[in-house]
Amino acid sequence: INAVSSTPQDMIPSPTANHIYVILTVFIKETGGADETLSIRITDADGSSNVHYLFDSFPIGAADTFILNDKIVISGDRHLLVSSGNAANFDVTVSYIDQDWT
Repeated sequence: INAVSSTPQDMIPSPTANHIYVILTVFIKETGGADETLSIRITDADGSSNVHYLFDSFPIGAADTFILNDKIVISGDRHLLVSSGNAANFDVTVSYIDQDWT
């Protein structure tokens, strides 16, 4: 993901039922040269129910890098979403393991 906006974007492409996702690392790099804020949350499939924020309006300085190394486990019916307070330029890379239980 490289153009983060106030509209939440899924960090795992097409999460699928009967899968378990183990998030290993999230790399975030501000590339627009401006101080920004970033929110990361876990939600139900609709993107707005049962919201659990990992970070809400977390400040990231111009050209700064943030690395989240905590392991996060979510089921396939949940979404890991990223958004910013406004249009922002972030490079977001997520490393994860997809366990298929079908």
